[in-house]
Amino acid sequence: MRHFLALNTIWAVSTAYVTPVPTTTHDGLDFVRQASFKYSDPVKLRISLVVTSKICLGLLAGLLGYRIRQFNQHLLKNMTLTHVYIFIDYISAMTFITAAAIVHNGLGITTDKICRAAIRLCLLFYTAGKVSMYLFLVERIHVLRAPYRSRWSDYLWIFSTIGICVSLGAIGVAGFAVPITSLSKADGRCRIGLQPYAIIPLLVCDIVINVLLTLVFIYLLSPVVRGNRPSGAGFASRLARVIGTLCGRAKQRTAVNLHPANQLLVRRVEKLLFKTLVGCLLVVLPASANLTALCIYRGKMPAFMCFTICIFDVTWAAVVLHWLTMASADRRESGAAL
Repeated sequence: MRHFLALNTIWAVSTAYVTPVPTTTHDGLDFVRQASFKYSDPVKLRISLVVTSKICLGLLAGLLGYRIRQFNQHLLKNMTLTHVYIFIDYISAMTFITAAAIVHNGLGITTDKICRAAIRLCLLFYTAGKVSMYLFLVERIHVLRAPYRSRWSDYLWIFSTIGICVSLGAIGVAGFAVPITSLSKADGRCRIGLQPYAIIPLLVCDIVINVLLTLVFIYLLSPVVRGNRPSGAGFASRLARVIGTLCGRAKQRTAVNLHPANQLLVRRVEKLLFKTLVGCLLVVLPASANLTALCIYRGKMPAFMCFTICIFDVTWAAVVLHWLTMASADRRESGAAL
């Protein structure tokens, strides 16, 4: 009886201090939605970024595999600097997409530090992709202008390379040092941007460098189309002749008169000119729209939107570069394109 009373007392004391916890079943998806609303972007936006990054990564991997497949053991030894720039552009774009997916969906933009790292990540790989693309254009001009001269003896190559690296590098450092970031306490979403003194020069340099390098390339090819005027010459050929005529030194350069049997070369040059003009527009317009959107938002662009636009931008630039340098059935045409 004494043992029974002792056990009854212990049970009564234990039940007196135990507070019943209401058991409510939470759906796993609802929990994720609440957490994502509090600390980061909504689940739908995060899923869309995952899908976008996977699609762009798959596309870039296919382009990179196509480019690698063109090389055999002999061609690998003779890889030129233009090929190196192309591979750098592919790899930098793929690295940026991977890093953006990890930061946004893996780590989650939940702190001011990660929010600040998001805009710096965009700016770093955006600038690296632009530098590699413009150095490729400079190298293509050098191959066409002075293929048998050293690069250090080609003043145009030296001036262009230094100008691109210094201008874009300085603008990138300025934007990297003092970005605009804010983590909203209301919805927990990260909003990022760049200072006006970084956006406007970056936009101007992007347009000016691209247009100038394109015009120089067209000018160097103008003697071929000026001396040979096949019927039905396209807009690119007429533009090349106009540029060659307007330039002061063009009058000193004699036109290249080809044999009628070599008119196929003229058509290839016209095709190359057309692709160069279209490629210039295809690269400048999306990049300008991207930087203009940053300027309009005034540092309040959501990180999800910035990542998505930058992913499309670097992927689009790599696709355009691949189209410009894509080898055709005739290896001589592909060599001219490179």
